Amino acid sequence: MSTLLQLLMIINILAAILISIVMAIMEVMNLFGYDLPCINGDGDEELAKLNKVKKVSKWIIRLI
Repeated sequence: MSTLLQLLMIINILAAILISIVMAIMEVMNLFGYDLPCINGDGDEELAKLNKVKKVSKWIIRLI
């Protein structure tokens, strides 16, 4: 049981390190003015897609 907890701790630490590296890279890219597209589209089309994602996310969170 103790080894499983140690394994879980190692996995969590590695995941946190990986996420930290990815977030740092994305932040630096944003500071240099590089737009990271997460949703295809421009202007109103992109805004409509983002609003749809927000709406679905809110419903999923409410169900949980």
